[in-house]
This record gives sequence, structure tokens and C-alpha cells, in this order.
Amino acid sequence: MTESWRCGLLGAIQVGSAEVPCRYKIANGGFLVDVGGGSVRNDAPNSLSNITLRWMVRQVIGAGCGVHFDLDSLARAGIPYSSDPEGSLLADDEDAKAKIVDRLKQKPAWWFLEIMPMTYVWQDEQGVWHKTWG
Repeated sequence: MTESWRCGLLGAIQVGSAEVPCRYKIANGGFLVDVGGGSVRNDAPNSLSNITLRWMVRQVIGAGCGVHFDLDSLARAGIPYSSDPEGSLLADDEDAKAKIVDRLKQKPAWWFLEIMPMTYVWQDEQGVWHKTWG
């Protein structure tokens, strides 16, 4: 099965010979970064990253795309298995008060890896692979 992951631009993905409309269009105008700032211990009661994780779970469930979750793991993490955002509001409020954990401030030597140029490989619309520095 070939799939073209261009939902954000075209509003549909190609699955085999069928075009499947996207349910949501999400655009990222910048670079992908660490989401949430919640690098905390697993037993911490609150974490900023839980807000993002709850949102992603709701989006996947709402899209009806057939992704299966380990419900026990979600329950242990306090992530409700629901596409309804109302059930997460109280938890989001509590997690929003969690301490921001910035590993780059704790270990400044890692900044070198943030600014070091790296190569990445990508495939264009004609199926040709390219290697680029960025």
C-alpha cells in the first residue's frame, strides 16, 4: 500500500487507489520542537506533556483511523480514552501548573547538538530521494 502523507497541504491522503479526506488539517509553520516540557519522573502526579498527550489521543480517537491503544497504560498515565475534551479540562488545569523541566538548561553541553548541522533524507513527489544538510 502506498500512502502520500500530505494532509496538511492537500486535505486528503492517498491510500492505494482511493483518496481519503483528512479529518483535520494541522499546519506547522516552523520547526518541530520538544512538545510539552514535561520531562518528569513517571510517578510525578502532574506533567505539562500530559496536556499534549491527551490532545493527541482525542484527535486519534475522533479521526476513527483504527489506532489501538493499551487502555491499561493510558489509565496508569491518567489519560482518558475519550474524544470529548470536556473530561480533560480539570486534568489540563492541574498539569498546566506543573514545573517546566528544561533539560538543555540542566545540561548546557547538549546545546551543541541543537546547533550542529545534520543531514536528512527526503523523497520528492516523483519518488526521487534527496540528501540535504539542514
